[in-house]
Amino acid sequence: MLIRSFATIAMLLLISCASGPAFEKQDPGKLGILYVFRVFFVGGMAQFANVTLDEKLCGDLPMKGYVAFPVTPGEHTTRLDIGIASTQVKVNVPAGGACYVRIEGADLRSLGCGDQIPNELKEAKNQSSKLAARCSN
Repeated sequence: MLIRSFATIAMLLLISCASGPAFEKQDPGKLGILYVFRVFFVGGMAQFANVTLDEKLCGDLPMKGYVAFPVTPGEHTTRLDIGIASTQVKVNVPAGGACYVRIEGADLRSLGCGDQIPNELKEAKNQSSKLAARCSN
């Protein structure tokens, strides 16, 4: 029984984490880049984290995954719907700059903008091909 429980937990951990290419810094050009990333959180393992950018549903962002949205300079709203919780943040993305939004459990938090890349983002897997095309403006 103990081995079966351990195997089930191990399988859930593997399923709930992102797979894909490692972090790669994007060149924003004249646009800006809005990075949204989800860190590992045991309490949110089996929950979908639906990400919305400026009222456009992008899809589910797996744990330890990130998406890089090329956006026009200015204010953008990112919303997270996870379980029954919903939260949003507004970020003012500068031209040619990068901003960072972190998801942990049901918490969505802006880490600001600049050249310093959060360490947790560097460890995340790129999900941009799955999500960014649906939402970028």
